[in-house]
Amino acid sequence: MRVAIYVLLMWFCTFAAADSSSTAVCVKPRGKVCSIKVLSEGISGPASLLPDLTDRIELHVAAGQVKALTEANTQSSNMGRLRILRLEGLGMESVFVREHFEELHLRENRIVNLTTTGTGSYHLKVLDLRKNQFANVIQLQSFVEMVELQLDDNQIRVLPLEPFTRMAQLRVLSLTGNRIHQIVPSMASFELGELEHFSLARNELVSFGTAHWQLPSLKTLLLNNNRLVELPDVTDFETEFFSLEQLALGENDWSCSWLDSVLGSVTKPDRETSIKLDVGPNTECPSEKVAGICCKFTMSSTSDTAPSTASSSELFVSEIRQAREHSEKLTAMHEEVSRHWDERLKALQTKLQDMLVVAMAELQVKKPVTVLQVTQLREELDGLRNQIKSLEKDKELHHRMEKRLVHFMIEMKNKLLHQTIETDQLLSQGNELRYSFDQQFKERTKKDNTSQ
Repeated sequence: MRVAIYVLLMWFCTFAAADSSSTAVCVKPRGKVCSIKVLSEGISGPASLLPDLTDRIELHVAAGQVKALTEANTQSSNMGRLRILRLEGLGMESVFVREHFEELHLRENRIVNLTTTGTGSYHLKVLDLRKNQFANVIQLQSFVEMVELQLDDNQIRVLPLEPFTRMAQLRVLSLTGNRIHQIVPSMASFELGELEHFSLARNELVSFGTAHWQLPSLKTLLLNNNRLVELPDVTDFETEFFSLEQLALGENDWSCSWLDSVLGSVTKPDRETSIKLDVGPNTECPSEKVAGICCKFTMSSTSDTAPSTASSSELFVSEIRQAREHSEKLTAMHEEVSRHWDERLKALQTKLQDMLVVAMAELQVKKPVTVLQVTQLREELDGLRNQIKSLEKDKELHHRMEKRLVHFMIEMKNKLLHQTIETDQLLSQGNELRYSFDQQFKERTKKDNTSQ
């Protein structure tokens, strides 16, 4: 009896020790992929987090709660051959990256830090950090072999471009939904010869420079849902990004004059470009549209130091609305006249066909044609001919009126733009003078206080 109890105790202790030494096991004891159903930090400490991963290529964790993947975890699990890690939705705050990792799928965690040894050659090619709390892209500068980088919905506010210039093989760079308000240019040119997809959508950008950007393979550029007014270094999207196939610009605060100038080649009816322009939702614009994209006639101060009281105030809202209403009425009138012409022409065509049928029937029965019938037929043909001439004359007259109205609207729009520019310049000069006066007043007040 004592022997049996002793054996049971020994078996229990052995089982407990084994259970505490490793908190997870692979679903399949052998194979290239280790799938773990639930992962949590073990009783004996975080060093025993993972099972033995010798000869494993991929690690996939379905669920669990883990605070961090540390250097000690990776060392104790013998993951020298591991290349792909899928650790999504585990609540992790930090991940240690070993040199031989090639893919890290870390979506929907709470990751703030990606730690490394600081030395060595890293082979990471795919990094999915969507929906985390990552903010410091400087931590990515060691991953020079990166091909796909997903950083959507994180906490990035200021975006330095320098770390990405080292990633010569980068093809996908997505920074959607980070509330980025500033882009810091790189020391040298921002040159990524392989980059095909670049997203800065759903941020808080107002403007950024692209003077030293060299992205010859870029096919998709997403800039929608920001507060962009203009990109000062872009004069034509088609010439700046000559491989571009998709361009998203909707939901911004674009300047109408700038947008019209940079989209000139894209919006031409006979253009040969293959750029697909994503204009965003079909919403009613408060002022104007260019190529289907809402824009504004705005005034902004050219001085970086002088404060602007109306940096983004919209001009001539009521006038633009009235012009649009008149334009819509003219379009409706033109459609109504065209429809009326079509109906009259169809009626004339039907009448001619009926007359032709009657004439052919009389010829077939060899019925003699009287002089009166010939006279009536001639009069009807003359009447039809006069009606056609009248229609053509009315159509030409309406076409001339339409041309005059279009030219008048273009002239008025150009005058409106010139007035906007002149008003903007006057406001800028006024703001600069006010700022200079305020500075002089402050300096004089300071001198008076010092002298006293």
